[in-house]
Amino acid sequence: MKKVVYVLLVMSFLIMVLNVALLINYTGYASSDSEGGTVGLTINAQSEESEEEAAVVSVAPSKGSGGKSSAVRRDFSVIPGVIKVLLKKDESFKKSIVIKNTEKVGQSFDLEVSESLKNFVVLSDYSFAVEPGQEKEVFVTFVTSEDTEPSVYTGKIVVRTSSKRREVNIVASLISKVVLFDVSLDVSAEYREISPGGDLLFQLTLFNLGEVGKTNVTLEYIVKDFEGNVIFNEIEVVSVETQISFSKSINIPKNVKPGEYVAIVQARYFSSLGSSSVIFHVAEKKVDLISKYKYIIIALVILLIILFLLVGIYEIRKFRKELKRDVKRYNQKIKQKKVKRKVKRRSRDREFIMEKVSNIPGKLLALEKGFKGGYISGKSYKSGKERLKKLERK
Repeated sequence: MKKVVYVLLVMSFLIMVLNVALLINYTGYASSDSEGGTVGLTINAQSEESEEEAAVVSVAPSKGSGGKSSAVRRDFSVIPGVIKVLLKKDESFKKSIVIKNTEKVGQSFDLEVSESLKNFVVLSDYSFAVEPGQEKEVFVTFVTSEDTEPSVYTGKIVVRTSSKRREVNIVASLISKVVLFDVSLDVSAEYREISPGGDLLFQLTLFNLGEVGKTNVTLEYIVKDFEGNVIFNEIEVVSVETQISFSKSINIPKNVKPGEYVAIVQARYFSSLGSSSVIFHVAEKKVDLISKYKYIIIALVILLIILFLLVGIYEIRKFRKELKRDVKRYNQKIKQKKVKRKVKRRSRDREFIMEKVSNIPGKLLALEKGFKGGYISGKSYKSGKERLKKLERK
């Protein structure tokens, strides 16, 4: 029985160690903060670094280094990290980004505009060098024409060196020349970071700018990434007279990758198009370890219950055996004491009787002398003699 208990204890301990190891291994899924950035309409100057595409700079070995080369990752900063512009057809708009070399050596930079923006985004410089501690201002010009389709365009400007890359996210909202219905979009802080498969909840307000009475307006809900890919698209028709506000929920697909996305609402009425957008973050999905390993946990709990029951049964049986053994010993001791007392009592009775019997002849002689001498009556003599005879017979 002891061997079974020990085996179960070892198995239970090994399963517990396995579960703890799994918990520690998956703890990292709860965190998804980007480098120096915050999620929302305003994002810090530093965009998230893409580790997969970052190269490594090999530095030539110096004298006395034993021929070994070292790898360094030279850093730099880009301000701002996100650009949002609103412009009409056949207009142009200019913004700038500042690239600073934060290292003590000069660096060469290459800039690239994503495919989704190449038709109307032009950079003042695409390749240049920056001295240590110096800055370079690059102008970003948004140019549209009559042929540019009104919509919300997303993309990025990639800034690369030989060892690192940073990105500037772009949201360009192109609206019609005449906007009859405008729209505003607001996402609360708690919904600016969600998990894949979660719901993005926002407050939407649609404004009739006064040139049209009560009518139906087509609302288009779009979610895009910063490569210009459409993640979600839905169309809804609402009736508005002057102004209408309501909440809307969009379910984010489960298969989207973690990163920054843009939620867009476009209000379309014939050739009129108004739009609003907001940036939100999709975090890495947190792993529900209890659900993932529920069968292992259930098996562990059942095993522990069985173990405790077996240990309990073993301890109860052991206690009963010890109790019976103790009771038996106690009864034996009591019996031995009783026998000793009985033997001792019989011995005392025998000695008393022997003492009494040994004195009978003398007592009879004394009784007879007293009767003859007239000291006792005949009746007393007779009764005393009979009593002594009886005692002698015993």
